Amino acid sequence: RVVRQASSAFREAWARQEARVIEGLEDARGLVSLDAIAATPFLLASRSVPPHPEGWRCEAWLGEPLEALDDGGTLVANGASETCGAAAEVALACLEELELPSSVNCYATRRGPAAPPHWDAQSILAVQCEGRQRWRVWRPSPGEADGKSDALEPDREPALDLCLEPGRALFVPRGWPHATDVADPSLHVTVGFDDFGLPFSSSESAFHRRV
Repeated sequence: RVVRQASSAFREAWARQEARVIEGLEDARGLVSLDAIAATPFLLASRSVPPHPEGWRCEAWLGEPLEALDDGGTLVANGASETCGAAAEVALACLEELELPSSVNCYATRRGPAAPPHWDAQSILAVQCEGRQRWRVWRPSPGEADGKSDALEPDREPALDLCLEPGRALFVPRGWPHATDVADPSLHVTVGFDDFGLPFSSSESAFHRRV
């Protein structure tokens, strides 16, 4: 239901390729829970502790999922839909409702910087499931939007500076730098829309015809 609730606003944001907050997602709370995270044997779990002098660095995590949150750590569960039923339902809903293939990752943090400034090579929809999280999003400088820039520490005012809480989601186009911080335990799901390794122009053209 969350994907269906977000569908109209998502389509508009995708068409414009503009970062946008999506409101009114009543079913986002508990879409994926920390209890579910604790009980899931993730195949691709890692742990990050930003800030790192060389940017965002993650190390493989083989311990209990929530223990990765100790000492300011963030649990990064890539490919969560492969082993977490709730995340798999999100991926299936995106395919059915939006006709777009996707990957679903989960991120859990107790407190502090969760992700330093970085950009993604795919457009994402971040859905807050538990707690609150501050997002800062910058418009890309020349080179960032096509993935050719390594300057990931923006020195300009963000286009968006907001707090996500359950009931809200955020669409971030590929190449838009963003960073997150949390003040209390936070869990969000990031849906990344895959391009199958095609050139961005080819995949965007095909997806725009879909949406």
